[in-house]
Amino acid sequence: MGKIYLTVEQAESVLPDGDSIHTFLNPGFGLIGADWDRKDILERLKRVNRIEICGKNAKKSGHGICAYNDGIPSCSSKPTWIGWKN
Repeated sequence: MGKIYLTVEQAESVLPDGDSIHTFLNPGFGLIGADWDRKDILERLKRVNRIEICGKNAKKSGHGICAYNDGIPSCSSKPTWIGWKN
């Protein structure tokens, strides 16, 4: 099965309820977890050029959305795994 891409609106519809959302960032040396304000997550989703459904392991851990900038060599090209409604 190929990758499943989401629009910002689709991604927003599966975000968990509440004012903060747990995420993981992969800077290249391991995973870093953090809680982000909902408004910051929504801004991140608007700034990236790829939002996709994650693989089964990420979904099992409650992080079903991956947001990143494909093909852009910068910190924003690092995937952010965002929590979602299971």
